Amino acid sequence: MPGATTLSGRTREASARFMTALAQTIKVISLYKVGHPVPTSAIQETWNHLHELFIVTGWDELAVGLEGGRWIVNTSTLEDTGGALELLSMVFRSHALTSVTFESPVRIYELTAFCEMASTPPNRAYETDASELLKERGVKHVKVNVEHFVRARRVRQPASAMIESPLAGLARRPAARPAAPDA
Repeated sequence: MPGATTLSGRTREASARFMTALAQTIKVISLYKVGHPVPTSAIQETWNHLHELFIVTGWDELAVGLEGGRWIVNTSTLEDTGGALELLSMVFRSHALTSVTFESPVRIYELTAFCEMASTPPNRAYETDASELLKERGVKHVKVNVEHFVRARRVRQPASAMIESPLAGLARRPAARPAAPDA
């Protein structure tokens, strides 16, 4: 982003805490069901970091984008956080997200819905539109922007089909058959 400044001080620290917690929450949700105590705790922690960021900065919204391998938070660059955001980079790439905007007051169920969508395995990320899923879940304070060319090639399925246990797809695959002996 031309002319972007670098975040500093408390704003940088609060932004890094939130984004690191967000990445960890997405990872945890990919491993456990949302109702399990581990993701429930992670979601609560991430939500607390988001609201702390709103308080520290006075912002009404937080727009996070990945541009040229750099994280942009609102209009400023978030310096490298030591690889802590690599998982979040993978989420953005696999879902073709250009940005995510969190508007105050984000509700915890809205953050949960976003994290569930983001935890979708990369091979299933293109099956439906992320913004459709969030709308279906009643999310009003989290907006996603998807690269335009990806929208045109998405397979149309109900948005709820995107959220499924990561191992559920294995059950639908036919069992491997042994090769026939050469005669």
